[in-house]
Amino acid sequence: MTGFAFRPDRGSSGPAHPAAAAVWAAVICALAGQTTPSARAVEAGREGGGDRDKFRLIADYLPNILYTGDDLTVCLRAENASGRKAPLSIALEFQEAGGKRRRPHMEEGECPLGGFLHYRRTHEIGGAVSFSYTLKVEGREVARHTVRIVRPEDAFPVRARSYSFDAEGAAVADSPDPRDQLTHARAGGIWDEVTGERLLFLIAPRLRKEDRRWAPLRWMFGEAGTSRPPGRPAVFVPEVRSAGPAGGASLAALLKSKAGVVEIVELPPPSPLGAEPVLETACRVCAWMESKGKNEQPDRVVALLPIEDAEWATGPREYRLALELLLSRLETMGAPGVALAPPVSASVPRKRLDVYRTQIRETVTIYGQSFADTEKLLADEYWRAAEGVDAVLGEKMNSKGIERLADELLKWVR
Repeated sequence: MTGFAFRPDRGSSGPAHPAAAAVWAAVICALAGQTTPSARAVEAGREGGGDRDKFRLIADYLPNILYTGDDLTVCLRAENASGRKAPLSIALEFQEAGGKRRRPHMEEGECPLGGFLHYRRTHEIGGAVSFSYTLKVEGREVARHTVRIVRPEDAFPVRARSYSFDAEGAAVADSPDPRDQLTHARAGGIWDEVTGERLLFLIAPRLRKEDRRWAPLRWMFGEAGTSRPPGRPAVFVPEVRSAGPAGGASLAALLKSKAGVVEIVELPPPSPLGAEPVLETACRVCAWMESKGKNEQPDRVVALLPIEDAEWATGPREYRLALELLLSRLETMGAPGVALAPPVSASVPRKRLDVYRTQIRETVTIYGQSFADTEKLLADEYWRAAEGVDAVLGEKMNSKGIERLADELLKWVR
């Protein structure tokens, strides 16, 4: 059924009714197992305008982080909302250092109204520094996007930011280029605000050998205490407020009142439907560190990781890759002491929090860093909506919980 095409005007003397064409396009896509074209795209095709408004190039799958040596899998999709059948072509081209370009990989085909042209391939990155994917209609280029490959030895982009995209694949107002809002990636990624390029981070795989002879004793009595090197600490926390009137108490403000000379950095909320919150946090921390001079960078970093979206839950592999990006970059920047605290939430299922906590514990162990466990803060006493009402738990921590959370984080900087 994938190659099936339907002409709604067959058997009639004039063009079909626009609403009927949209309905038939939806039925055909459903039968073919494809995504239904959005109402916005169909409407753009009816109203006319340039090819840029009538054809979309959407990245259904484009990773944000890979290990060095891994192959790159890309899934692209071109959508036709022009009101006519059109020959489309999708091309992906790698660029080497010095400007040398590899031979492009192509996918071509005749695309009916409301139909799709798919590009699904796996590529070897090799020594490429970037790659571009383009959409051409009848030989004319209507969309081009560039992805810069950031290797472990490259400087971290200080203006790396996450951008979000709505359910129809259109970018919101903070898109790097508003003209590209119909042709960007369906899932949010990390972008360089300076160049407008999407970023693909490469990290070197890290292995650590563990002596299992004393593992049973460590399981019973716990790990030995991790030493905290002296130096200037910095604490990164998401925007967290306790339950209560006027939004409650702010965790960052509470830390500042308690910590004195310790630098407290409050990170803005993650972009909705943008990159994974843990990846966005990793990029903001690394960009903040990179923006500081060598003499101004803190020697110790404590980070409370954000709550992952309950509906768009981050998978364990993506979570681990984001943690490794953060820890490997901080190690390169000369921060010898790092402590990561798992997220605390009453709205995220406990099993998912356990998965994230396991990923954090294993990753900091591999990198020889510290695990600031926050599991005790999930106790009901820190989430009760009101004193003396045991059965009612809120989505936000109460004032007692925020106070305890601040004290737990400051243990790693004193």
